[in-house]
Amino acid sequence: MVTEEILNVSIEGIGSKHRTSIFPCGIFQCKKGINRLPGEPNYDLFKLAIKSTSKRLYPNYANCDWSNHVAWENADIVGRQKIVDELTPEEYATLKTKLQENDSDRDFLGLAIENDKIVAKLIQRPETLFSTMGCRTVNRC
Repeated sequence: MVTEEILNVSIEGIGSKHRTSIFPCGIFQCKKGINRLPGEPNYDLFKLAIKSTSKRLYPNYANCDWSNHVAWENADIVGRQKIVDELTPEEYATLKTKLQENDSDRDFLGLAIENDKIVAKLIQRPETLFSTMGCRTVNRC
């Protein structure tokens, strides 16, 4: 609802003369399966963003499906694995015990236990995406 209202205000303009505001500068997140095509959960917001753009040149758009995102995710896995590998034996044992006891810790940290070793995994959480407008619900973005 917040995204929808921000876009509606952008379309309407500010003040009695309905001027284009210079702040805030909105960035609309475009993502396959979220808002790009008819039938996707937030396609109506994408259409509203396009309407706002045609009238006010706002918002700007961010393509969440860009290829560098994969490189960032891979670098994140490598970095987290390096941290695990540099733990002292005591720290490693403590972390392993905590991960074995708590699924939510494993998911949050993006770690798993495979073949009795701690390994970094891809974190697939919505909060790993940068925050901009374009989605309504956390579990859909």
